[in-house]
Amino acid sequence: MLGPPRPTRRQLLVVAAMAPTTTLLGCLAPNSQRGGSEAPIKEGAQVPAQVWTGWTEKAAKKVDRVISVFNDSQDKVNARHVVVPGDMSQKLLAAINAGKPPEAAIVFGAGLAYQLAARGALLAFDDVGDPNELEALHTWMTPAMLDMAQYDGQDFYLPIWSQCWGDIR
Repeated sequence: MLGPPRPTRRQLLVVAAMAPTTTLLGCLAPNSQRGGSEAPIKEGAQVPAQVWTGWTEKAAKKVDRVISVFNDSQDKVNARHVVVPGDMSQKLLAAINAGKPPEAAIVFGAGLAYQLAARGALLAFDDVGDPNELEALHTWMTPAMLDMAQYDGQDFYLPIWSQCWGDIR
């Protein structure tokens, strides 16, 4: 067999379900790096984290379940799903400019993620992630998807899916 073994369908579904959690762990720069003015978190207290998405109805309920599992799995972060209706990209950029962005967001399109990374509004997974988990991610993620997740050679986000358009003749 050439290269690492391909992930099973079940492994891909588990990772897809965990993608919002992965994004939660290292997406937007913390308030201290964003110019926020929140009071410091007390020792041992859970860090509150808003997770913005544009998903509604059934998709929002699935994100809620993933966040609930994440919250139940650890005691350091208390994530809360916030549905942002309409053009979330504009609302997210406005929140960043105002110094009050969410701790994490699930956005549509690599272009916005690149824009946020270039502005220093994202934390690189390389800086906050477990090196063993990042190595595992690099092992099974297809090269094209891995390239799409990087800006200036660092991992800034995790693509959940990719769509291709073509002319069928």
